[in-house]
Amino acid sequence: GHEVFEASDGDEGLSEFKSMMSKDKSPDVVITDIIMPNKHGYDLICNIRSISTDTKIIAISGGGGANPKVFLEISEFLGVNHILAKPFSFDDLLQAVNHCTA
Repeated sequence: GHEVFEASDGDEGLSEFKSMMSKDKSPDVVITDIIMPNKHGYDLICNIRSISTDTKIIAISGGGGANPKVFLEISEFLGVNHILAKPFSFDDLLQAVNHCTA
C-alpha cells in the first residue's frame, strides 16, 4: 500500500527528495543505504536533515565488509528514526516503515 520512489545513489536520492519537497509532497519515509556511490548515506542523511527535521529516515547497512553495527550507530547519532542491518527480511523492512509512519 506504499508508493515507492527509487534512486540509484545518494545524489539521485537527494535530487528526488528536493523535487518532492518543492512540490509539497514530502515523503513519509526515506530509506537509505549507508555505503553508496557518489554520495554516501551519511551525507544524504545530513542533507535531508538540513532541509527537513521531520522527515522519517531508515538507515540500512551491511557494513561493506566491516561490522554494520558501527555504520548504523553513527546513523543513529545523525538522527535517523530506525536502523536495519543487512540482511533483513521484507517483514523487518515493513515493520520499520510502519514504525516510522505510526
